[in-house]
Amino acid sequence: MPGNLDGLPAVLQVSLVPPLTEAERRTLEALRNGRTTREAAAELFISQDTVKYRLKSIYRKFQSADRADILYRAERAGLLRR
Repeated sequence: MPGNLDGLPAVLQVSLVPPLTEAERRTLEALRNGRTTREAAAELFISQDTVKYRLKSIYRKFQSADRADILYRAERAGLLRR
């Protein structure tokens, strides 16, 4: 499975995480705690379509369509702020 990084050294895990734009990172942060697309859009003051567009880009970069997997990998790589 492309998203499974367990068992790899931490250095390799981080290097396998694609870079995100600032907008993509903010979108993931808004979705981090189980927020819906609608809730994330309201929090970011953007449309739901913009959230969906950013997610498609993120899914493509991570080669995964699993939101939880992407959030997990981005969190472990330190891409998301606390």
